[in-house]
Amino acid sequence: MSTLNKSGAFNVNDSCGGEQAGRMSRLIVKGLPSNCTEEKLRSHFKSFGKITDCSLKYTRDGKFRRFAFVGFETDENAQKARDNLHNAFMGTSRLTVEECKPFGDATKPRAWSKYAKGSSAYKRLHPEEEEEKMKRIISLRGSSPLAKKIRKESDKEFYDFIEVQKSALPIASSSNDESNNNLIEELLTGVSGDTSLSLIICGFPKTVKAKGIKDWFSPIKLKGIKIVRGSAEAIAFATFFKESDVKKALKRNEQFFGGSKLEITKVLSNRVSKDVEDYVHMTREAEVEASVAKILETGRLFVRNLPYVCSDEDLRYLFKKYGEISDLQMIVSKKTGLCKGFAIVTYVFPESAVAAFSALDGSILKGRMLHILPGEEKREMEQIDITGKSAFQKTKVAKLKKEAGKSHSWNTLFLGANAVAETLAEKLDVEKSDLLLGQGEISAGVRMALAETRLVSETREYLLANGICLDVFSRPATKRSNTVIIIKNLTTKVDTEELKRMFARHGPVKQLLMPPGKLKVVKIR
Repeated sequence: MSTLNKSGAFNVNDSCGGEQAGRMSRLIVKGLPSNCTEEKLRSHFKSFGKITDCSLKYTRDGKFRRFAFVGFETDENAQKARDNLHNAFMGTSRLTVEECKPFGDATKPRAWSKYAKGSSAYKRLHPEEEEEKMKRIISLRGSSPLAKKIRKESDKEFYDFIEVQKSALPIASSSNDESNNNLIEELLTGVSGDTSLSLIICGFPKTVKAKGIKDWFSPIKLKGIKIVRGSAEAIAFATFFKESDVKKALKRNEQFFGGSKLEITKVLSNRVSKDVEDYVHMTREAEVEASVAKILETGRLFVRNLPYVCSDEDLRYLFKKYGEISDLQMIVSKKTGLCKGFAIVTYVFPESAVAAFSALDGSILKGRMLHILPGEEKREMEQIDITGKSAFQKTKVAKLKKEAGKSHSWNTLFLGANAVAETLAEKLDVEKSDLLLGQGEISAGVRMALAETRLVSETREYLLANGICLDVFSRPATKRSNTVIIIKNLTTKVDTEELKRMFARHGPVKQLLMPPGKLKVVKIR
């Protein structure tokens, strides 16, 4: 639209955000004091620049994990904070301040904490989650294409696993080795969950009870026991609470239970966990494929977790690298005028949207990690219903629609003949019909032309006096303003306050200009 020519009140600052949107603007701070709060952490870092995000991490039970993420508006501020505070003290705790890696970064360190999902320590403490995932696999077997694929790829490995486990077990003397092998296969086939804290015990009498096995292992506590009985002996699968208990139980290998010598061995591999990992991995792949397919249909991206200080130009600079953007809608708060944290980006070519999705999902902008989802199809505007109108009215609507698309009608100083007549009639305090049909030497056409020239001159002088640049439309590839709107086709009786109230519903009106002829308004938000 129009733009001011004074000190850039309406001009976009070309040096804004885009180049500042880098991966180094977000830091991870480790080794925080156990009594640290968000307020204390912000106070500790605020001297290095504007903080866009400060997030302390807690367990499900509300226990502070003693690390946090701090995001800065610029890379330079984050770098300064890291250089000054790494290995520095906060209270009596020495801090470790490092660059936060984007999601999916190959150099990102592997999670090891017992609180971090995906780590081996977390899986040992939460076997029920692995079991729940396994139940989903079992429930889908034979029906879901995804489950069939998992089954096809894993069945061969499963039988290999059974054979290796059989060969590793020193089975007690038996006249029927085939029977013992069948027991092992039956025992392992029914296993679900993490087996890193489980042992296989062979050589029990076939009449053994779970209580008897628990008493034999006492004071070591067992989490669960599964017993499979054969014709001559029984085999047990025992799961413990702690790794230290597993080590103590292994020391009882070759001890006697009643008159039977027991053989205790660890489970050599975790086929069940691999099944779960395959399920999770393939599920993620399926989700990504579904997202890409939807983006290829719509060409739209829904961007979440944007920093509140982010501007339209910051986002456009970041996303335009991947293709031509046809539309960008940033949702802004009516009260503050700041970004509410999400936006919708539409590309001319859907392939560009896919490239942006792959590259920017999980990346860092002004200290915050972006989350990008496929956007829904844009809703079509309701068409004007012209049914029931006369042939003349339909022709008039079609003509107005055709004229609206012509460039001259959107010229800043273009005035319609009807608007000129109404304005002149109001100024002279006469009826419009008298003006057009009145007697005199000068024809109505000449009177309208003279009136239009005068109104255009008055409007031009008024707009120039208020800093409006009128020749922007004639400049090649002029960048349009996102905050200035020209309102045309107003009636002569329009009231400035009424217009202000009308547009204030969509955001605060910073300035409103009404030329003397009341033929247009420039609204600045």
